[in-house]
Amino acid sequence: MTNKEYQEMVEKKFKKKLREVMHDLCVKRSVVAYEGAEILGVPKKTFEAWRTRYRFGPLQLQADYAEKQSKEQIEAYSEELKDVDILRSFQLQDETSLAGFQEVLLRYLELYKAKRITVDSGSTEEMLLMMRIRIFEEILQLLDSYLQGEHHDKFMRAANFLLMKMNRSN
Repeated sequence: MTNKEYQEMVEKKFKKKLREVMHDLCVKRSVVAYEGAEILGVPKKTFEAWRTRYRFGPLQLQADYAEKQSKEQIEAYSEELKDVDILRSFQLQDETSLAGFQEVLLRYLELYKAKRITVDSGSTEEMLLMMRIRIFEEILQLLDSYLQGEHHDKFMRAANFLLMKMNRSN
């Protein structure tokens, strides 16, 4: 049978367009090529060709998802920074305090987000910026927690949990 004949057979059997059938199998049910070919009654190579055509292969789905996430993140950063003047003066420039440190961290975070908007997707620079952004967000969360007096309690809970876990494994 030809590819076209297989397609007509599958569409007739499932009463749906081939794309919908493939979406159900590959995305919703996550079947492997052998299983999908068996369900459809087509050769494995035909199933794989259709899966590739509609970008429903596991790697294609991951790549498409990553690209979508990247675009959404860039849009969010653009929206967040649209009214921000990156070159504005520091309010606590002459201070060596936690508040001054926090201001510097926030400004670096803005700078890295602005850079992230301009770099090519999938580049090494993009990955480095994403890591820096995440690190600075985490540092700022720790600093906020510390300034609110919560950090000591969080640390003690985490340390006690670790000791409890270590004692169980011994």
